[in-house]
Amino acid sequence: MPRSPDTQRALGEVIFERRNELDLSQEDVALAADSTQGRISQIEAGHNPSFGLARRIARALGWSSVELLRRVEERELKKGSGGDSSPSNG
Repeated sequence: MPRSPDTQRALGEVIFERRNELDLSQEDVALAADSTQGRISQIEAGHNPSFGLARRIARALGWSSVELLRRVEERELKKGSGGDSSPSNG
């Protein structure tokens, strides 16, 4: 059975962490990804973006879509082995 809620949370966490690493606001990422600040906030909170938006967000964060997916998978594996990290909106 797919574990999409965990994947969606992992995606949001990865985006949140990368955005903060780059010192970007949600608005900065939204503008670069042709989206809205509210949508970026929802994604960071665990809501599922379209594939096209996920690709645009990856590019806004300086990554390829493959790199974004790789990091999400790494996060899922860490959580499966007991690691934990929780983003807050910002």
